[in-house]
Amino acid sequence: MKRFAFFALLVSIALTIPAYATPKAPAAVDASEVKTPKYIFLFIGDGMGKGHVAATEAFKKATQNAPLSFTAFPACGEIFTKCADKPVTDSAAAGTALACGAKANYHAVGIDPKGKSLTSVSTVAKAAGMRVGITTSVTLNHATPASFYANAKVRSLYDDIAKQLPKSKFDFFAAGDVTVKKLKHDAIYKLYRDAGYSVVFGRDGLATLTPGKPAIALHKAKHNDGLPRRILSANAKTPDHITLPDITNKAIELLENPKGFFLMVEGGAIDWASHANAGATMIHETLDFDAAIAVALKFYKAHPADTLIVVTADHETGGLQFDPKGDIKLLSKQTGSDKDLKRIVSAAMKKKVSANAILKSMERFFGAPFTDDERAALTKTHTATATKKTAKNKKNLYGKTSTLAAQAIKLVNKRAGVIWTKSSHSATNVPLYAIGAGSTLFQGKMDNTEIAKRLKALVAKNAAAKK
Repeated sequence: MKRFAFFALLVSIALTIPAYATPKAPAAVDASEVKTPKYIFLFIGDGMGKGHVAATEAFKKATQNAPLSFTAFPACGEIFTKCADKPVTDSAAAGTALACGAKANYHAVGIDPKGKSLTSVSTVAKAAGMRVGITTSVTLNHATPASFYANAKVRSLYDDIAKQLPKSKFDFFAAGDVTVKKLKHDAIYKLYRDAGYSVVFGRDGLATLTPGKPAIALHKAKHNDGLPRRILSANAKTPDHITLPDITNKAIELLENPKGFFLMVEGGAIDWASHANAGATMIHETLDFDAAIAVALKFYKAHPADTLIVVTADHETGGLQFDPKGDIKLLSKQTGSDKDLKRIVSAAMKKKVSANAILKSMERFFGAPFTDDERAALTKTHTATATKKTAKNKKNLYGKTSTLAAQAIKLVNKRAGVIWTKSSHSATNVPLYAIGAGSTLFQGKMDNTEIAKRLKALVAKNAAAKK
């Protein structure tokens, strides 16, 4: 407990320090001085700051009596996240930095501030003869995964980004679906199949994939969304849900070969949950991300001299501060995601259900009663929204949520020790962990562009060794 208290203090202090004044990056490390990995894993927890890690590890220890799989990695540090034109980045500019090793403007994907297209580490790896996989728990052409195979002036050009995917000739892609605007899903799936990709859906489809043909695995056709929220799978039998560990296992099976591979795995829904300030949803997404890292760690243990695992984040979301004195185990009783509670509350408000009845429904959802203070605050909000003195819904980056539901989640989160200070990104530094061949290049403080630069150096060294 003392360790958590000390870590929480550091997290709280870190969140109050303006991290956007990026110091000079350390001199480039000579990759010739380290072991060369043949198998490279890059795990990106979208929006995952130090507070997210601390809260999730406390939850896992409280419910499973086990730490996270990556927090004890021998190499660790933190990275600065500012983008080229703003102190607080978005996932496109941050993804570009992590993928390509160069700064980009806010919302730019694989494009530098002068409009020049950048080359990603995944593209370099493919050119070097390695197999490449790009995977995520959100959609395939969302900002972070897109940064590894596309170039676009703004991240919202989903159709254009989606059409660039087959040009990469990467070996494996996996996600919830592909986001489309004017394009039709059937047209984009046909484009991928015509380019030689197997396109499969669901867990059964994923199981059919075998090495030898490039493949794209999606959770569900035409649903324009990510993988199902993991909190649903934690509280119900959902055998058809694809998870990040499932994807990572299949990626290793498909990518392993004598020339090596590069695999990027993004826990994208960590960010989505954090924008909604939904602690339990965020924790279950981070646990899924952790379980995927555990799959890679198992592979590392079988190939310790040839494997590198790097774990980091693109930015922090929510200004999350973790209080170890909170009842973190309280969040294990929640029966659904923030979206589920929004549906419950919105339906009840539409039927003009009483405050007491709605609060009882929410207590069943959380698996615990509200305190007297929480009940008083929620009753006041119910009255205000019912009389239209307060808006029934509030916005976050990825949509709207019920004002009453959002307040209830925030109050329960606070009691659990998960304290949100904003619903947007912050400028705070994010954690960095590494293990395996070349891991000493990923320790200490560094700019986010250094991740791709150092990975590219290792890929080049690996390629040179084969000649």
